[in-house]
Amino acid sequence: MSFDLTLLRFEAGKHAAMPKDAVLAALRHNKCSGPDGNGYFVVIAQDGAAVEFGVIGLDSKQEFESCWFNLCELTPGICQIVFDVADAAEAVIFNMQAGGEQPSMIAPPSFDLKQAPADFIRNYGKPPRVTSAAQLEAVLESDFSKWSELRDEVIRLT
Repeated sequence: MSFDLTLLRFEAGKHAAMPKDAVLAALRHNKCSGPDGNGYFVVIAQDGAAVEFGVIGLDSKQEFESCWFNLCELTPGICQIVFDVADAAEAVIFNMQAGGEQPSMIAPPSFDLKQAPADFIRNYGKPPRVTSAAQLEAVLESDFSKWSELRDEVIRLT
């Protein structure tokens, strides 16, 4: 059970390939292992926290249009990794555990809203723009806290 963040990049209203070299450069500031057979890397943040990073094609010539993070904890180091990768990829961050029926979005500085599909704002609303990992952590904190309570309750009941 994890708190999931999905990153998507758009160009001319359609999903677009992420800049692989930029994503790799953003990850290199941390210790990484993988990928395993399912395409997951384990990334160790500067603060010692670990996060799963999922992507298909990062270690090959194949292009990829999305990647995701499976968090079990929310720390400044993990938020720095997510922020750095999203900003490097010019990708919007979808918080899949947001309250309501649809995920919420968070935009790093490099995300160009004009490149998103025309119905993007209508369906999801204008995403808040974060300019640092600390701001990203502040935006995620409430949803992560609610998710943690649910996770702990599920564990208690099993």
